[in-house]
Amino acid sequence: MPIIELPDIVQSLQNKRWTGTLEVVSGTARRGYLFFRDGVIQHRKMDQSRVILGRALYELGLIDEADYVMTLVDHERTGRRLGEILVELGLVDQKSIRQALGFQGREDVFEIFNWSNLDVKFHPGEPPLPAVFAQEDLEVSLNLPGMSVLMEAARRADEWELIRSTIPSEHDVLAPSNGALPDGLIDRRVALLVDGYRSAYEIAEQAPIATLECLKALGELVQQGHLKALESQELVRVGVEAERDEDWEKALHVYELAAERGLEHLDLHRRIACAYQRLGKTREALDRWIAVSERCLRLDRRDLAVGALRDALDLSPDDVQLRLRLARLLVTLQAPEEAAAEFREVITRALASSETDEALIGLHQELLDLAPTDKPALQALAELHARNGDIVPAMTRLDELATVHDEEGRPEDAVAVLYRILELDGENLEARLRLAQTLARMGSTDDAVREYRRLADVLYRSGLIANSINWPFLIKVYESIVELEPSSTAAWEWLAKAYLENGEQDKAISRYLGMAQSLQPAPGDAPPPELLQPLRRIVELAPDRLDVRRRLAEAHLALNQVDRAVRCLRELAEAALQLGDRAAAREAYDDALAAAPFDLESRRGLAGMAEAEGDLEGAQRAWRAIGGMALFAGLLDDAGRDLRRAVKLRPDDTDALLDLGRAEEARGSARTAAAAYARYAEFMLGRGNQGCARDALERARALEPGHPQAAQLLARLS
Repeated sequence: MPIIELPDIVQSLQNKRWTGTLEVVSGTARRGYLFFRDGVIQHRKMDQSRVILGRALYELGLIDEADYVMTLVDHERTGRRLGEILVELGLVDQKSIRQALGFQGREDVFEIFNWSNLDVKFHPGEPPLPAVFAQEDLEVSLNLPGMSVLMEAARRADEWELIRSTIPSEHDVLAPSNGALPDGLIDRRVALLVDGYRSAYEIAEQAPIATLECLKALGELVQQGHLKALESQELVRVGVEAERDEDWEKALHVYELAAERGLEHLDLHRRIACAYQRLGKTREALDRWIAVSERCLRLDRRDLAVGALRDALDLSPDDVQLRLRLARLLVTLQAPEEAAAEFREVITRALASSETDEALIGLHQELLDLAPTDKPALQALAELHARNGDIVPAMTRLDELATVHDEEGRPEDAVAVLYRILELDGENLEARLRLAQTLARMGSTDDAVREYRRLADVLYRSGLIANSINWPFLIKVYESIVELEPSSTAAWEWLAKAYLENGEQDKAISRYLGMAQSLQPAPGDAPPPELLQPLRRIVELAPDRLDVRRRLAEAHLALNQVDRAVRCLRELAEAALQLGDRAAAREAYDDALAAAPFDLESRRGLAGMAEAEGDLEGAQRAWRAIGGMALFAGLLDDAGRDLRRAVKLRPDDTDALLDLGRAEEARGSARTAAAAYARYAEFMLGRGNQGCARDALERARALEPGHPQAAQLLARLS
């Protein structure tokens, strides 16, 4: 509600004899200025005068209708000022021009009192505002006392009120009610203007009589039923005709009047928006297009709403919220590609307008909901999260970006993204694993192995490996290492131990084999001592692996560890015998003897094999030889045992019996030794060798004086 009305302001300025400029702005953005001197209105300046100079001359009767029309034609053709044209043609003099200007000024002043929703400001003092009034605006003084202006304005207001009771709007288009006006009801020249296209005010402005008088006459005809104001639907047809004439101001007026009268049609509101746009009223057009889109949505015509928003964006392409509204509407229409394109535009403009990170994050997320593989969006969103300290979502988006690069066959770009993840979190296991795997696929073996090793180090440093749940992951890492770098002994060993911990013995054995292979020297080179450890572990885990036993023995030999090599060969032979592979056993014993000819255990093994195979003679010779060697070496227990086996296989072997007696004697087993000497003597007597028999019997009696067999045989010799 206004605090003070315009008439009160004018009256106050007159009463107080103020000097200054009164600035008046209406709600329809019309602007006028009234300059008061000592409370009297002297000059006026309008943004648009309702009465042009030629019209003023015509209404004052200073020119006739023909002169007026001719002047308008010349003005439209040349653009020259009407007063200049009229003076040049000799139709009026300067006095008439000043009189018309005064009339025009007064009409403008009275017009201000018809405005509504006023914003008024007073600028005190002389001169009239230089920024507003030009010199030509000050050529005519109006000398209008405030009170007379108010009285005339009140009179006119009453007349306007009467007119509006029959013609509510200045844009109401009039037409004869029955096709044509009866003659004599109104000036013929006015009747010709009533054509169902012109509004009442347009008729009044073009009529050869005063505007108010003309409007009053038209109003009376409406009241009498001779004229009618067009209905809303008819107004739309007038607007369409005005569009064809490119009279967008006219079209806008009738369209808006139709809408005010309650005509609800989407096309009507679109035409209103389009008219504003054609008139260059961008702000109003933009508001109208937005309103059209909202109406479309209320009617569930989202397709039309999209078109309206696009028209609005043509006027304001940098309006982020408007474009965002369009993007989200396209989502509801299930047009993901178009929606994604709009979201990209939104983001571009939002960046230019310095939107907050929170808003940008939301926009990027909405875009990615539509286009999950949009690489710039993934990258940008990741960096936004990182900038805000949200490392986990940042790495998630980067991981998605790396996947997109991989799927597009761009591993180099994927690697760059994975390195970025590791910049954010150096202990991101999945990222480092993916990095290593990608480098491996690219053929960058050294880089891949380096990343796998770093991954393993991270696991150990973090203590995660202490939890057996994580072992499969680490096993996968080391498997990748040995696949890329078979010479990685430490990796082979770790894998073997890990598989043992998991109870996967076969895999452990295969990894120990890999470890051994990684330590295998070049031909002609001596093996490293470290080679022995994996071979021994395999033998422990798989005793039946004769090939590994042989490799172990050969490694000992190559390292000049003869005793260990011989022992390994004997164990190889024993394992081969258990498996029924006698050829392998014999070969192993032979190899052991080739390395250590005096190895009694290997000889015993061969002797035992001969005995088991039925070669008793060969076995007997072997046992006798072994026993003799043991006796010579002072291994009395072994000698006694081996010689007894030889004698058992051939009881008449006098050499074996004699050595057996010596062995038993040496180890202090007198009775056993005496028995062996006695049996030896018995065989020697049978062969007629009494001397050897006597010596043996004497030895037996010395060891056991009461030995019955020895005594009996000595008696025979006597």
